[in-house]
Amino acid sequence: MNQNLIFAVGFLAQTLFSARLLVQWLYSEKAGRVLSPLLFWQLSVVASFLLMVYGILRHDLAIIAGQSVTYCIYIRNLHYQGSWQRFPRPFRILAWLFPLIALLWHG
Repeated sequence: MNQNLIFAVGFLAQTLFSARLLVQWLYSEKAGRVLSPLLFWQLSVVASFLLMVYGILRHDLAIIAGQSVTYCIYIRNLHYQGSWQRFPRPFRILAWLFPLIALLWHG
């Protein structure tokens, strides 16, 4: 696969991780207290997913394994905020299975 495309996936993932921190900072500053807004967790899930894809493309088990853990935590937090249930059930099932699929794909 084209190395530039692989690096673009990784760069996009890192950009989203940076964007989530900016979102949290702006929301927290506006509220005058520390917040974890819904958008923070949504950006986290997408960024973590992309970083797992990047790990698959780079054949890097450490990236895949590390992101699998945080990815599940981000989904759990979306669940606690009540937004995870809004997604269609097939999507939620595939989303939960993706880390396992990514680890098996690498192996």
